[in-house]
Amino acid sequence: MIFSIRRWLNFVLIAVTLFGCSEDTVIPPGDSGFHLYLELSATVDDEPLEYGKTYRDLFNRSFSVSQLSFYISNIRLIRQQDSSEVSVGTVLLAKNLTRSRMYVDATPAGNYSGLKFDIGLNPSLNHADPSQYADTSLLSSYHNMHYGNTAKGYIFFKTTGMADTSYLPDAIPDVAFEFTAGSDNLLRTIHINRSFEITGSSHVIISVEFDFIRLLKGIDLRTDHYTTTFENPLLALVVANNIKQAFRLADGPD
Repeated sequence: MIFSIRRWLNFVLIAVTLFGCSEDTVIPPGDSGFHLYLELSATVDDEPLEYGKTYRDLFNRSFSVSQLSFYISNIRLIRQQDSSEVSVGTVLLAKNLTRSRMYVDATPAGNYSGLKFDIGLNPSLNHADPSQYADTSLLSSYHNMHYGNTAKGYIFFKTTGMADTSYLPDAIPDVAFEFTAGSDNLLRTIHINRSFEITGSSHVIISVEFDFIRLLKGIDLRTDHYTTTFENPLLALVVANNIKQAFRLADGPD
């Protein structure tokens, strides 16, 4: 079903921003009901993320990004009247994110004060065998988001790129960096505060941003440029905690 521009504009109740995928992943809704979309965008400070482009971190060190991927799960809406949580959707994968609008689920009508979602997977999913899933599944090994055995489980978050490790000003990135976060204790919950109402036959778009600069807070890429979670676990913990701080409303306060 194709919706007119006018109808889409009437349906937009929220505009928040996240890190999006390089390709749109949209599952069309049915003809009726309340349907929730999550619009994800990746930024570097206030600038849209471009893969391969050189940026400056908080230490004024140059870097570029070649990959940004992560799992989203356990999406729930927060009811305004009693703060109870309404679960919607299952698992999403933001892969090579730049900007993407992703269909979440049919959503019950009501007044809400915000939403939550997890970056990562619950223990039951995390330690499942990816070979049991078809290649079309977001949990299959096809997506290369698994550590290779069920004890270690899935890679919740992965980013790669190049970083400047010299002491020289205006130096170009010269060393590869890689950050992955996984394991049950590194799952992080994101809470987006935004009041909204779902009424009528509406299609709600929630836009959220992921700011790469916030991911790098407290990380000196000259010395801290590699963790697979199980190698350099202290850096992986910093990365996981920074993930939680990197999400923000696209049009709201920090």
